[in-house]
Amino acid sequence: MMVVQSSGGRLPDAFQEVEWVGTPASGSNPYIDTGIVANATVFRAAAKYIQTATGDYYGLGARLGDGTTDQCCFFGFYNNNSEFAWRGWFYGPQAMRNQIHEADAIMRNGLQEITIDGTTRTYGKTGDFNGTLNFYVFCRNNDGSAYSGYGKGMRYYYLKMWLDDVLVRDYIPCYRKSDGEIGMYDFISNSFFTNAGSGTFEKGNDV
Repeated sequence: MMVVQSSGGRLPDAFQEVEWVGTPASGSNPYIDTGIVANATVFRAAAKYIQTATGDYYGLGARLGDGTTDQCCFFGFYNNNSEFAWRGWFYGPQAMRNQIHEADAIMRNGLQEITIDGTTRTYGKTGDFNGTLNFYVFCRNNDGSAYSGYGKGMRYYYLKMWLDDVLVRDYIPCYRKSDGEIGMYDFISNSFFTNAGSGTFEKGNDV
C-alpha cells in the first residue's frame, strides 16, 4: 500500500527513520509493491542489506512465466550464494548470511554487472526484459502474485532503483508515528510504502 504525504527535511514529521526494516524469519510474508513497472532497457538497483535466516529468495524482482525468458531479480540467496536473475539466474559475488552487504547491480541486454562490497562480477546474458509487472521488495512478483520464496529474515538499510539511468525509488526504513506502521519512505515520490502482504515488518532502532 502507498500513502502519499507532503515532504519536509529528510523525513516528514509524521515518520521516524529507523536503522532497518525487515521480514520475520518465519511465519508471515510482508512485502512492498514498488508501483514501478519492470520495463526498461537498463535496470539498476543498489542496497545495503543482510540476510539473517536460511532459505532461498530474491529481495527485489519481477518474473513472467517460468522465468527462462522474462525476469529481472536482485539481492537473492540460493544455496548460500548471492543470486541475481536476467532471464535466467546467475550467482553474484560472495555474500554471506548474517553479514551486512552493500550491492550495486546493473542489468541490460548482453551485460550484467554485479558489485557486492567492492567485488564485481560480470555476465553476458543476452535478450531484453520488457516486463508488465511491478517490482516487489522482499520477494519476487511472479506473474502478479508474491512468490512463496519470500525474503525470510531479510533486512534493508536502504534501497534505490533506476530505470534507464533515472532514479525512480529511493527508500529508507521508517515507521509512521501515529500508529507504528512500519514501511519504507521514498524520496522520489514523497510516499510511504507499507506492507502489501501478510503480517508485519520488523524494524531496527530509531535513527
